[in-house]
Amino acid sequence: MTSGASFWLKWALLRLPVARCRRRGRFQFYSYEDYDPYSYGVLPPPQESALDGVQEHPEDSTRCSRSDDLLLWGSNEKGDVMVARIRRRGRSRTAEPWLYLRTAEGQSYVLDSGVGIPDLSAGTMYAAGGLRLEQLVPMRRWRGPTTALLSCNTTSNLLEHSADFDANFVARQLARQSWAEVGVPNVNRLLDEVDCYMQTVYCTGSLQVEGLQQRELFLWGLRIKRQGPLSDKFRFRVQVDSELLDTQRLPSERFGEHGEVKLELRPFLMNDHGGCLVYLSSPW
Repeated sequence: MTSGASFWLKWALLRLPVARCRRRGRFQFYSYEDYDPYSYGVLPPPQESALDGVQEHPEDSTRCSRSDDLLLWGSNEKGDVMVARIRRRGRSRTAEPWLYLRTAEGQSYVLDSGVGIPDLSAGTMYAAGGLRLEQLVPMRRWRGPTTALLSCNTTSNLLEHSADFDANFVARQLARQSWAEVGVPNVNRLLDEVDCYMQTVYCTGSLQVEGLQQRELFLWGLRIKRQGPLSDKFRFRVQVDSELLDTQRLPSERFGEHGEVKLELRPFLMNDHGGCLVYLSSPW
């Protein structure tokens, strides 16, 4: 029971370490006192381009064991779903591209190029195995795998997992977990494992599948940029109302040291039409 003595004891043990280990947000360079377009966010500051682009991993870098992971998800009330992901491995110079597309007509298409694919990413473009995700304007606009333009909200709507959650909230979430197998959580390592940020996105484009008429595509979802260790796990399910339509696992899924990170699509209703929502869970 979360209200029992065990819960409050675990919370007391974690409250101070969580507060001391909290990360500082990366996007703290706006100032409304300076009268220039970069401080106001009208134009992308140079720092945004450096943070949001392809990360370089030199051979002697300590970040070689970390991932540079970009995931785009979008869906609509008709049942169209798209998930695109490119996961880069710095040390081996390889990547794991993955694309899932489900149409409102019920057809599913999966591009799974496997592991060990040469990483062709550079500058503002993630590319591997025939899949490309291109940055047009940092933090604001991306071109996705279906040549759709992905329009991202500004960084005022950005969520950083390791910086934006209240320390008391994180301590309470960890205190609810069983410590029987992993013992006292390593808070610093845990925050490293969920080192990512996300934005809401609105996607527009066209969809053309052989045998079907080309049509316009409008999707709403998330863009997730992750730079944590190579120990994450993503999975998702596509569901309309209570009926399971698809279940897919990304080939690079892994268990983390303190749990797993999952990406699921859960059902919702909009104007009496079944749709899909994203559900994220983490070691917290």
